[in-house]
Amino acid sequence: MPNDCSNCQLAERVKRLEGDFELEAQKNSQRHEEFFRRIRVLEQHQAVNGTRLDTIVEKLDAIAGDVASLKERPSRLWDLIVTGVITGTVGFLVAQLL
Repeated sequence: MPNDCSNCQLAERVKRLEGDFELEAQKNSQRHEEFFRRIRVLEQHQAVNGTRLDTIVEKLDAIAGDVASLKERPSRLWDLIVTGVITGTVGFLVAQLL
């Protein structure tokens, strides 16, 4: 059997398949580029969101400290009032005794 495929239908089909394969390889390359571009964008957004989250946590810690100090204020004020009343009462009683 001769190996001459100049008139062979299979040679034309192989060339067409090679062309199709090359076209698919180019399409896949473009798709991969698009996937990687999207992944880079997502990574950038994730970095930005991480920074925002860190900022939110810092602000939340500051707010928690402020709330704690505000919660202590009424008790300090109440202690001051009670001390004033006791001091006034004791002062009044001492003044009455003298």
